[in-house]
Amino acid sequence: MNTNLFTNVLCVNANLVERAYSFKFIGIRLSIILNGVLMLIQFCAKASSRLYFLKILKRSFFSTDDLLYFYT
Repeated sequence: MNTNLFTNVLCVNANLVERAYSFKFIGIRLSIILNGVLMLIQFCAKASSRLYFLKILKRSFFSTDDLLYFYT
């Protein structure tokens, strides 16, 4: 098995496997670069879409209790 960190292809049991630099695992994007940029971008996108949903509900005159229910 080739374990060189600077190659793009890994050989496992005579099969070539391409290296992934980021992947999604249980809803969280993980990256080989551990600076958290991809996770932050994903978090902001998810928060933005949820806040937009709450804004639409508020404009539709939902009660505060209903908005709190959808928020949680």
